[in-house]
Amino acid sequence: TYNLPIDNFHSGTNTIELRGTNIHVAGGFIKINYIGGVEFANFTRYSFPGVKGAINVYDGMYIPGQLNSMDILLHLDSDEDVFLNIGNVTVYNGTTNGEENITISNSLLSSLLDYNSLSSETVPIRIGLINASFQSLTQNADVFSVTDLSGSMEDFCDGGWDVVWCCFFGPGYQECKDNATACQSCGGTHIPKLSNAQEANRVLVNSVLNYSGNRVGLVGFRWTTLPDDYHPLSDDNNSLIAEIDSWWAGGGTCICCGINRAVQGFQENWSDSTVKAMVVMSDGIAGTECSEQGTGDARQDAIQAACEAKNNYNITVYAVGFGEGADEATLQSIASCGGGSYYYSTIDQIAQIYSQISQEIIASYQEQTIQVQGAINTTLYPDSYIAINYTSPASNVYGLKAVVEEQFDDAYHASFDIPADVTISEARVTSYSGPRWTSRVFANNTLVYDLSKYGDEFISLGDPYFVYIPPSLLQTGQTNTINLTTGTTPDNSTQGSAYNKVIYTAFKNATSFTPVLARADGCNWTIDFYDDTQINISVPSNYNGNEQCSYTSGTTGTIASSQDALQVAVLELLRELDFNSDGKVDVKFTSQDLQLSTNEIVDIPYVWSTEVEVRTWV
Repeated sequence: TYNLPIDNFHSGTNTIELRGTNIHVAGGFIKINYIGGVEFANFTRYSFPGVKGAINVYDGMYIPGQLNSMDILLHLDSDEDVFLNIGNVTVYNGTTNGEENITISNSLLSSLLDYNSLSSETVPIRIGLINASFQSLTQNADVFSVTDLSGSMEDFCDGGWDVVWCCFFGPGYQECKDNATACQSCGGTHIPKLSNAQEANRVLVNSVLNYSGNRVGLVGFRWTTLPDDYHPLSDDNNSLIAEIDSWWAGGGTCICCGINRAVQGFQENWSDSTVKAMVVMSDGIAGTECSEQGTGDARQDAIQAACEAKNNYNITVYAVGFGEGADEATLQSIASCGGGSYYYSTIDQIAQIYSQISQEIIASYQEQTIQVQGAINTTLYPDSYIAINYTSPASNVYGLKAVVEEQFDDAYHASFDIPADVTISEARVTSYSGPRWTSRVFANNTLVYDLSKYGDEFISLGDPYFVYIPPSLLQTGQTNTINLTTGTTPDNSTQGSAYNKVIYTAFKNATSFTPVLARADGCNWTIDFYDDTQINISVPSNYNGNEQCSYTSGTTGTIASSQDALQVAVLELLRELDFNSDGKVDVKFTSQDLQLSTNEIVDIPYVWSTEVEVRTWV
């Protein structure tokens, strides 16, 4: 994520450029927060990204209603044949005589395209060079997982001496370490370090072996490496998983031992045709030296071992710091000298991190590339566009608008709750498909996007970064699930990215009432928003007192006095605007464009009443 200085932008048209040699942009978006007085119009135009060099764009657009008409302007300068596909239909191919504006009219487009089939759909768009050779370069990968199995990697039951004694005299100390239920029965918190590390290794094995021809090897290290903790490079999934399941934790930490044993494993099963990588994970500090490196320092030996793996054998070394005790400085140096990436992982995130690393390794050897002969000088200008006219259902949504982002739980799916009292107006999922195509998207088990409907040859099809989800498929007041897969053909389906997101727009009417309280003075508020920004605001605006209140990340809000009606009312209002109860308000406002006002009833003599009736019978 990059933060762009807002001083570089101005009202009107702004241009953002990515410059470099052999640039490959696999996805992303620019998020802008507007302050006050901005009206948003419905989508009526898809803008092409500007490209100077070899034109090779995979993208998509959403048509949010019944498509009535479409017009295209291509601002091109190309002596090479350029093609434009919408869905699986070629709507343009040709060259230009220098810089030209190519107009494609609705009359032509309506004769080529089935507007009904494009309506209310995410449609792939593909623009590229006809005479270029597009091919999928596939090179198999050999990957070693090098895992810390020292004593600190044990599963354990955390909670102090009371928990220890309870476990000792109750279910048993070992049972508390191995079993979360037993640990919790004694009031402890179960910390499954080894169990989660084993699961992460299973994820790595399954992800890499999902591609035919790949191999995975395993090295566990303690004060040294033991034969029982080793598995040679193999494509036997069951055998590798069995080895992972047999691991136990105990002993010291010799990181260089693990790296050296992995290098030896590569040499024992060497293949000149494979990309080679290893993933080194540790939760502690290197404590044992290696004679092969001989630096006299265990940490430097580990770094030097990674350097030698990269420099001598072209093995890319990734490193993962696991938990708070990890020596991040050493692991970062291992990744830096090994030519790989460094990741820090909490105990709960390790499987997700390994999934991401496996995808990074796979993307390094399997990627859609363009092969061109000679010098290519083509330009697609960024004022090129597709204009659409459509009829959409009337919108009856009212209230405060919030744009909510939900991170995927893993590389396959997202599971999230939507409050019961909101109305969803728009929803979409981002897809970092990388070298593959977004193949299918399901919303609550309903198929909403299937690239194969446009054909089996994905190479000629676009690849939308956003796939839109009909709001009617999302359920308020319930848990929703989005599933996304990627592939290179309809039959080659695999996971996407754990960094995918579901982004939905919700409207909510929010009011807050309080019981009768002693006073209504106000407070100085500190408020966190969903985008990690913060605001300081006084409520009411003329409040000049010293009391401090807050609604900040990880809390449910704090007020200075539970007897101040204004403080209680604002707190309840902010809680209503925090859709996922994470201590961050999901409706963005500033002190300039939102004034919180209050209505109060004063001079109430009692908070209770008595009714007396006198009845007479005649």
